[in-house]
Amino acid sequence: MGRTSGRPRADPSIHDTSLILRIETVQGFYRSKSGKPPLKRLKAGSEERLVLKKLLRGSDELGRNVALLAGGTLLAQILQLLVSPVLTRIYSPADFGFYGTFTSVLSVLAVLATFQYSAAIPVARSSEDAASLSVFGLLLTFLVALIVLLLVPAAARVSGSPALLHAVGGPIPYFLAVSVLLSGSFAILNCWAIRMREYASMSRSRLSQAVGASLTQVVLAFTPLHHLGLVAGSIVSSSGGQGPFLTMVARRKAEFAIFRHTSLRKSFDAGRRYRSFATASTPSVFLQTLWMYLPVLVASLYYDLAASGQVSVAVRLIVLPMMLLGTSYSNVYRGESLRAVQEGRLTKLFDQIVRKCFRAAGLVAVAALAAPMLVPIIFGQEWRPAGFLILYLAPAYAAHIIAFPISSTSMLLDKQYWQLRLDLVRTTAAGAALLMPAFL
Repeated sequence: MGRTSGRPRADPSIHDTSLILRIETVQGFYRSKSGKPPLKRLKAGSEERLVLKKLLRGSDELGRNVALLAGGTLLAQILQLLVSPVLTRIYSPADFGFYGTFTSVLSVLAVLATFQYSAAIPVARSSEDAASLSVFGLLLTFLVALIVLLLVPAAARVSGSPALLHAVGGPIPYFLAVSVLLSGSFAILNCWAIRMREYASMSRSRLSQAVGASLTQVVLAFTPLHHLGLVAGSIVSSSGGQGPFLTMVARRKAEFAIFRHTSLRKSFDAGRRYRSFATASTPSVFLQTLWMYLPVLVASLYYDLAASGQVSVAVRLIVLPMMLLGTSYSNVYRGESLRAVQEGRLTKLFDQIVRKCFRAAGLVAVAALAAPMLVPIIFGQEWRPAGFLILYLAPAYAAHIIAFPISSTSMLLDKQYWQLRLDLVRTTAAGAALLMPAFL
């Protein structure tokens, strides 16, 4: 091995701003003068070459992480799409109306489970803070589940909606409370996986959720519990998805040993220091989730279960590809963004994600054009109205694919209230558009 200098060489750091500027200068020069790849034009063994190789590896790594997470999510969504024609033939529109109302209420309530303290785990300044935030989030989850058990039935009675009363009657409040507990713990484990960049565990979790939900819903359709089959599948999905994360905890137990040093005092102190996630991020994410399920909730307020079932299936078929791409990009963006901020390349990461999201949104919008023709063929003639609803709703949901993955940027820049204002305007406009026909 030849020596390049008399002093020992340290591992080049991409925190060195001057070095990055020199690399950018070299990149621009060689691009404009020779048109050849800049890496090949740098001197072998130079700091510029070594750091540029690091940066290029980081770019490739983003694509691999998205592919890994999207791969598991893709298999999960394909399974759900394959089982959907079976479910629409063994369950009626009224069954889907009940299920859609339940899952919409649950999705909105699940946002409040940890009051978004779970979202602070990937960006927490230390592992001690992340552990304390986890404990604080679990305490809040238990409190929210108790409130749900007590108040949701009363709220349904006040609304006077038959669909809502049916969706939260009988044992359903207990199902909702258990689902909120499972959703909160799942969110905490998922955010630990993001922090540790355990994209394989996240991918397996998505797949186990889909398998558990699909099997439960199909099997229970042929039992006396037929009317609860779809809801039971949702609960099994929340619990089954935690298996790969618990395996992650067991495999990396040395890193999770930090929880032994966590106390209630430290947890409450972390809750106080990261309170902006609750005060700004919780309303913002609540509005985003409410916006996503607003069509189902409005249909359950003003129409019968069969009509809300048509809306529920339409939203389900739109949300499946949206969750495949949007959630995968969002999780990878959140996992890479903290490091990107530290390394001064957040803008580049932001641009990469936005370009990918635009392509995904375009695919969803184009596919929606064929929905009125394909939905009756694939899912049965009684679901024809759902095909037209997909066509009408697709543009708004395609735009959400672009906006959702990058919404965590406001948290990174400590500008949560910017995102809150945008979400408030968007949800208010969507609500006005959906409610207007009821008053005409």
